[in-house]
Amino acid sequence: MGTVAFQWEDSKLTLLMNRNNYEGQVTKKATWDESNTILGSWFDKRLRGTWFGFSKAGRLAFMVEPLREHGGDDELFEYITRFLKGAIAINQFSDRVAERCKNRQSTNVVVVDLDLKSMVYLQKKASSVPIYVKKVGHGVHTLSDTGLDSESPKDVRLRERYHDVIAGNEPPMIDVLVQELMTDPVQAEQGNEHSSVFVDVKSAIEFHLDTQIDLQRYRTTSSTALEVQLDGGKFYQKLFMSNGDCEEDGFNFSMLI
Repeated sequence: MGTVAFQWEDSKLTLLMNRNNYEGQVTKKATWDESNTILGSWFDKRLRGTWFGFSKAGRLAFMVEPLREHGGDDELFEYITRFLKGAIAINQFSDRVAERCKNRQSTNVVVVDLDLKSMVYLQKKASSVPIYVKKVGHGVHTLSDTGLDSESPKDVRLRERYHDVIAGNEPPMIDVLVQELMTDPVQAEQGNEHSSVFVDVKSAIEFHLDTQIDLQRYRTTSSTALEVQLDGGKFYQKLFMSNGDCEEDGFNFSMLI
């Protein structure tokens, strides 16, 4: 699974994401598509987790899904792709997902249109519950499996620390934000190893993978940062290897708006 923090300011978005995996799962670098217009992080539809997709046309989607969910309605991913490519508007995306993905088990997804200065949050708590749709206002927010701006100790701590880090006159670089916020190992709930933003659970955890049961380490395997506005953006990603090594990547990019 993972944790997301972001700052939404008019037509500028700063996005920070951690992905947590079991040791047997693989995290790959974010890559551009064949047209070099859509940047996305690798997403395992079977195992779920944190994911983002960004288009140089100024559209972005990011989501958090429970790791233990199996099956589900992949129409959501089709609509996200169509939205990023500009085939449907942000209001159409909300309406169609609410209608066509009503049997989906659970998800938390945010879609953004920078040109329209619009951000929308969609939440599905269970297959029997309708999709909840909400416009997101400016400011610092968090997104996790408990929802948007939840009162879980981890999310509250992350929002508070985000406000502290950006309190100065100059906004920090996105790699600094990753270091200051997304590698925080402090447990928001004492004794709960999963309540830190940066997770590294030393004890074995029972994990169901199809019909097999295995005992594996669970940890944060990547931190991703994206800063986008109408005149361009910046990307930074840090992969954390099981042996303690790190692999970093970062670049600037232009927009097509």
